[in-house]
Amino acid sequence: MRNKSLSSKKVYVGWDIGGANTKIVVLDENLNFIYSNKFYLPIWESFSQIKETISYCLASIHKYDLFHLVTFTAESCDNFDNRSVAIKSLARICHKLLGKNLKFYSNKNKYENFKYVINNPLTFASSNWVPYRSFLIKKYKYDIAIDLGSTTTDIIPNKTFIKIGSSDFERINMGTLLYFGVERTPLSMLLDNINVNKKKIHLLNEFYARSSDVFLLSKDLLGCDVLSKNCDGRSNSLDNCRKRLLRQFGLDLNQKNFGLSNRIVKAIKNDIIENIDSLVKQHVKKNDTVKIFGAGQGEFLLKELCKKKKYIFYSSSNMLEANYPIKKSKLIKDNFTAYLVIRNFLNK
Repeated sequence: MRNKSLSSKKVYVGWDIGGANTKIVVLDENLNFIYSNKFYLPIWESFSQIKETISYCLASIHKYDLFHLVTFTAESCDNFDNRSVAIKSLARICHKLLGKNLKFYSNKNKYENFKYVINNPLTFASSNWVPYRSFLIKKYKYDIAIDLGSTTTDIIPNKTFIKIGSSDFERINMGTLLYFGVERTPLSMLLDNINVNKKKIHLLNEFYARSSDVFLLSKDLLGCDVLSKNCDGRSNSLDNCRKRLLRQFGLDLNQKNFGLSNRIVKAIKNDIIENIDSLVKQHVKKNDTVKIFGAGQGEFLLKELCKKKKYIFYSSSNMLEANYPIKKSKLIKDNFTAYLVIRNFLNK
C-alpha cells in the first residue's frame, strides 16, 4: 500500500530515449532530486529492451504520483523502416507503460499527448537538443549552448529555429549538429589523418578504435561510466585502449610505440577541438566575446576549447552544484537533457 504523503506528492519524470543510451531524471515540483539513472540500451540490437528498462525504473519510483515527460533521439536506429515508424513504436511503448500522465516533447518546443505524436511523428524526431535553446539560452542569454555527448555534438546558437533547423538533415548542413561524441565515434569516421612530429600519418579505414579510447588514454574519461561496447569487445583497460588506438594506425603496442601513442592522443584531441571551434565560428561574429554554455559527457573538451580560444565558459556542472549536493549534481549532469525537459515544463 502506498504511503499517503508520498502518493500525494506530484513527481516529474524526464525520459531521454536515445539510440544508444536511455536516461531518466526524477524531480518533485520544487526540483528536489529523487532519482536518476543512465542505461546503455542499443535499440538497434534489441528494441524489446526498452520495455524492460522502463519497467525497471518504474519499480524504483512507483510510490509517487508520477507525471512523465519524454524526448526522443532513437528514431534513426536502422532496425526501423523509417523515422516515423520508430517514433510511433516508441510512443506506443511509453503510452502503454507510463499511462495517461504523459507528455511528449516536440522539436517545436511543445509538450503534446500520445494521439498528437501518432498523427505527427516527425515533429518529435531528434528533439533532445531543444531544451537547451528554450531554457538555457533564453533564460541566461548565452551566445551558444553546446551539448557534447557520447555520440553527437549539438551546437545551439541564440538564433531563431528557422536558422538553426530542426531535423538532423537540416542541422548537419547548417553546422549545428556534429556526429561526434566522446565515447562511440569510430576514429576512422572522424579523421583521415593527423600530424605527429610534423609528419602526416593516416588512419586505417577500419573499425578498430573509438573516441572513448582516446579520452580514456588522455584520462578525461577515467572514473566515468563508459558503457557501450568497444570495437574489439574487450575491456576499457588502458592497455586495451592503447592497443586499439595503435591498431587504427596499423601499429602494435610495444615499447617503441608507447610514446607515439601518447602523441597520437594529443594530436587527435587537438584536431577535435579545432573541428568544434570551426562550427562555433560559423555562428558568432568575428572579434565578439563568445559566451558558451557547455554540457554533456564531453564538457571537459568544451572547457579546453574555451581556454584555448579565450571564450567565456559556463558549465552545467557549476549550475547544478549550486543547487544540489555534488553526488546528486553529477547524476543529473550525466542525464542533463532529461533534467531540462522537466525544468522547461515547469518553467523554472
